[in-house]
Amino acid sequence: MNEETESSVAKSLEANATILPYLPELLVDLWDLGCSPDVIAEVIQPLELTGSAIQVLDLGCGKGAAGITLASRFGFSCLGIDGCDPFLQEARRQAMAHGVTDLCEFRLGDIRTTVGRLSGYDVVIYASVGDVLGSPAERVRKLRRTVRSGRFIVIDDGYLKRVERLEEPGYESCLAHEPMLDALTSCGDRLVREVVLPDERVRTGNQRYLRAIRRRADDLAIRLPEIAEEVSAYVRRQELECDLIDEHLVSAVWLLQRADDR
Repeated sequence: MNEETESSVAKSLEANATILPYLPELLVDLWDLGCSPDVIAEVIQPLELTGSAIQVLDLGCGKGAAGITLASRFGFSCLGIDGCDPFLQEARRQAMAHGVTDLCEFRLGDIRTTVGRLSGYDVVIYASVGDVLGSPAERVRKLRRTVRSGRFIVIDDGYLKRVERLEEPGYESCLAHEPMLDALTSCGDRLVREVVLPDERVRTGNQRYLRAIRRRADDLAIRLPEIAEEVSAYVRRQELECDLIDEHLVSAVWLLQRADDR
């Protein structure tokens, strides 16, 4: 992983360069890494797409939860790209465990550059990757180029509850609901469906996430006391992150249909 890609991966996972090598261990119990694979499958199911001819691109795929779920339920062919090789290794293990190895491919890469080289897909997924591809409108402009006209873009993200703007690092591009919908449709694409996740569901998921990280962090700090302070700081950042999400953000999954550009 080069320095630029490393920085991008660290940013998407709310980590710094020091803790980055230990993230696979800290996050070992978390397959979905904050995305909502079941909800992604839910928004796609009414489209009645089936079979391996349906090509899915998952950018920032992490451990492959979204793509593997779609391959398992609908038989789609899925390509996942991520900058963290240990995550991709786990994605391949999970594909084997779910019996979809023949449908899933996972490649190491920087999605900021690969997004401009891929096209012709039926579905592109951008799930819990933050602003790696820029603002919401910029993400859509880049993502829509990877799918054919009339095909679909799935974004798993969120919008602001009560404020117009957040100044916290990593959240500067977050928008309120109406501005978010305007950004998502700024290229003329059709909003097919919006699924808003209940606050309690998100809160419960975040608590599960924190319990898993704390347990692994305690083990890591005992084994490597020289990084105990950095590990503790990472856990604290995750706790603050969950508090911020609980107070200020609504989690949602959006399904867009790319308009014909002619």
